Amino acid sequence: FKGSYILAGIRNKENQDLLERQNLTGNYSSKFSDYQLLYKQDVTPKFNFSLFGNYNKGALDVVPGQRETEFGTSDEVLGLFVDYDGTESTKYESAMAALTFAYNFSNTSSVKWVSSLTSINETEDTDLLGWYTFDQRDGLGGGNGSNFLGMGSQYDYTRNSLKSFIYNSELRVYKQYRKSFLEMGVRMQKDEIRDDLNEYTGLDPTAFSRPGNGNWTISELINEQNEVQIRRINGFFQNTFSVSPYMTFAAGLRANYNSFTKELSLSPRFSFMYYPDNSDDFLLRFSAGAYDQAPYYRELRNYSGSINPDARSQRSYQLLSGIDRKFSGLGTRLKFTSEVYYKFLSRLTPYKIEDLKLRYFSDQQSKGYAAGADFSLSG
Repeated sequence: FKGSYILAGIRNKENQDLLERQNLTGNYSSKFSDYQLLYKQDVTPKFNFSLFGNYNKGALDVVPGQRETEFGTSDEVLGLFVDYDGTESTKYESAMAALTFAYNFSNTSSVKWVSSLTSINETEDTDLLGWYTFDQRDGLGGGNGSNFLGMGSQYDYTRNSLKSFIYNSELRVYKQYRKSFLEMGVRMQKDEIRDDLNEYTGLDPTAFSRPGNGNWTISELINEQNEVQIRRINGFFQNTFSVSPYMTFAAGLRANYNSFTKELSLSPRFSFMYYPDNSDDFLLRFSAGAYDQAPYYRELRNYSGSINPDARSQRSYQLLSGIDRKFSGLGTRLKFTSEVYYKFLSRLTPYKIEDLKLRYFSDQQSKGYAAGADFSLSG
């Protein structure tokens, strides 16, 4: 169309082949798909708007058959064999729409306003009964084992539903000066969360009774209904300027505040790029900064399902250096890129993964680090 364009995309994915290689055998049914649409219209040479939409959904249904696990030490190998009856079902669905207005005051200054609405629905349904035997084995892969230790049965029940609505609006300003480029912005966001948790695990050491009668002991009982509203205000500014024909320097600051933790976090960062021969064939890069990640709802929720009122943002300090080198070879133009980084994670919220389930320990904190090197060659 005159002064406009439309982009659309559809993706579908199934990964049964990967899932069927797990140590939990059974029937897997996984389907994931997403749909995207982008429409942009130039109203005048200086003013345009765009509309972006995205819808995606995923479902994983599992009918477990059996599972065999070995663990312990080389001197003492223990084996657990479980035979299942029942199903597990996990579903995810989200829809997002964003509207953007952009206005160019001149070739050196512009403003952009972006507003969006996101809806997310997640469900977990489990009715799973397992009979298990526990034994000591003659080394790893030693078969059924030489010493029977016990047997029993376990029943897992889950009916969980999580609904999220996220509204945000952001204003950004860009200004190009003779030797620098300034960008700044402010965003306001509101999160509305409705979470219903209903799950428990039953254990029967005799392995002969059905759920609801016999020798069942109920554990890990969670029955919570949480409604949370969080308002967030974020702002940033960054200035990139040329120190010399050989060096470019950038410095900025990001600020975050949310109504739940009532934290005001400031994250400074800077970087510089050095061109030894005053061309883009060889580039040295270095950057450093502090990063604060305010907790989303999952980081606020304890393992028991209750909300931790003392939850805090996760924080890290990061250092990165790298080299970019362009050269001719193999009959074409090649680019070699390398990076070395170290990240000190001064405040982390630990979590546990069970299949597709991610549970945070919101009332606990830990520390850590991440270090590594990346190398790539492209052409």
